[in-house]
Amino acid sequence: MVYLHSLIATVLLLTQKLVLSVVGLVAQKTSIGVIVVELKFVSCVGMNIGLMIFTLTGTILRTSMPKVNQATETPQYLRPYEFLGLELTYKAGDKDAYADCIYCEREGKMGIKVETGQFRCNVCEEKGNIRVFMQKLQELSFEATTTQDYKELAANRKLYTDETLIHWQLGKSILTGDWLIPGWNVEGKLTGLYRYIKNGDRMMLMPTPTLGHHLLGMNLFDKQCAVLYVCEGSWDSMCLWETLRLAKPSGEGYVATSNPQASLLADANVIGVPSASVFYENWCDLLGGKTINLMAQNDHERIHSKTKKRIAPASYEGMLKIHKMLLQADHPPESVNMIFWGDKGWTEELPTGYDVRDMITS
Repeated sequence: MVYLHSLIATVLLLTQKLVLSVVGLVAQKTSIGVIVVELKFVSCVGMNIGLMIFTLTGTILRTSMPKVNQATETPQYLRPYEFLGLELTYKAGDKDAYADCIYCEREGKMGIKVETGQFRCNVCEEKGNIRVFMQKLQELSFEATTTQDYKELAANRKLYTDETLIHWQLGKSILTGDWLIPGWNVEGKLTGLYRYIKNGDRMMLMPTPTLGHHLLGMNLFDKQCAVLYVCEGSWDSMCLWETLRLAKPSGEGYVATSNPQASLLADANVIGVPSASVFYENWCDLLGGKTINLMAQNDHERIHSKTKKRIAPASYEGMLKIHKMLLQADHPPESVNMIFWGDKGWTEELPTGYDVRDMITS
């Protein structure tokens, strides 16, 4: 079937050329330990593809977290509301800021405490903290998003179906018109919203200030599944999720299916981390006892413009650090695998930043 270009299949798929470049590599010593490479071949609808995974063991290092940009002129507890699109009426020294209420839509009636961030509408009397506000904003934005909106974003992000965006609960903000991507904690509760906005010359996911970072796709997480794929970013995660959901194994490799219970997703979860450099220690608990597949991107090595020193590939190094954190966890995974794009973990034969979504949709 023509649309099997999005089902080539299971994720850790590398071209024959890439695979042949590392055939025969069994173990490689590095500064962090020993890389063991396991090589297998599978076939899919007449195409030769390689499935390659490698497992790492080594010294434990900790990962650092990127800082969330925060404005300085707006009081701390008002920054999230302002970032999410509320037009605040506030001046220095005020105890409360005021904005239009998203519940009853009365102008200037929602008061927000400067010292705590608690809000209350003086008309409809809805009240809560920033998380309650985000939940309502996400709910209203999700409901207001049109089918055409979803189709346009799916095409732009090279997703096979716009239904994937609905499953992941994306919505166009009723306040700003930007796409909102929900972030979740390990319990599957909404704890943050990312705005998909232009930053400089490219589109990026920007987190709500002061609230840290969050997992993506946890609303779909099934604790009973034995396999977990960890992708970098939302679009890779969604593309991989829908691919697994639309494919099933057969005697000929992989074929399309409309039954999720028979699909490759039946015993697997797919979640996203905002960046390979972002992984909190409490997230390790989620991965305990499972088979983990870390889906690094093919970031290239760079040269520092001033020092001329080599800078290790960001995604590859970040995923290695995540692996080490998992090894150290009180409840470690059953096994940890990682996509391997070349004999150094990356290759110049593919563009820098090349990822699973690029592979699936190419």
